[in-house]
Amino acid sequence: MSPKRITHKLISDIITNGNTTTHRSVGITPNEAKGKVIEAELNHNQVEADKIDNELEVGTNVLYRLKKKTFDKEQAHWSKAVYSIVGMDGYRVQIRSMNGHTLYKAPNDLKMVQSETTEATINRGDILEAEKILDQKKLQTGTYKYLVQWLGNEPDSWEPQDNLRLVNESRRSTLEKEYWEATKS
Repeated sequence: MSPKRITHKLISDIITNGNTTTHRSVGITPNEAKGKVIEAELNHNQVEADKIDNELEVGTNVLYRLKKKTFDKEQAHWSKAVYSIVGMDGYRVQIRSMNGHTLYKAPNDLKMVQSETTEATINRGDILEAEKILDQKKLQTGTYKYLVQWLGNEPDSWEPQDNLRLVNESRRSTLEKEYWEATKS
C-alpha cells in the first residue's frame, strides 16, 4: 500500500472512531447527537405546519400585514382589500382577491376577518402572479434573469430568479421547470 492510501485510511478510521465513541461530557456519540438535532427540527417543523393547517383553512377571508414605511406614524397596519385563502405553498399562504390579484404571505402576516372578499388595487411593490417565462439571460454571477409574462394587464419584465423562488431559493420554481423542459425539446 502506498503511504498516501495508508494516511487516508488512518484519517477515515480516526474520524469514524471519534464519531462513534461515547463522549464523557455529553453521554452520547456525535452521530446520535446529530440525529437528535435533526429529529427535533423535523418535529418542530411538523408542529408549525399543523398549526398553520389548523388555523388557516382554504376559503377563509383574511387581511395581510403591510410593510412598515419609514417616518409614517399613522399609516395603516393591514391591507384595505379582503383576500381569500386559496392554498398553501410550503410555509407561504396563497391568497387571492375578488379581481384575481394573488399574493403569497407568511401565516404570521395574516389576520382573519368576517367580511366578504373585495377587489384589490395592484401596487408596484406587491407580488404578482406570473403566467409564463418567455426568455432568459445568464448573468455573470451564474444566476439567471427571466423575461416574465404576468397574469392580467401587467407589462412583461425581466426578473431575477430569486423573485420566482419564494419558498426555496435553491429549488427551481414550477415556471422555471416548465420553461427549461420546453426549451430542451
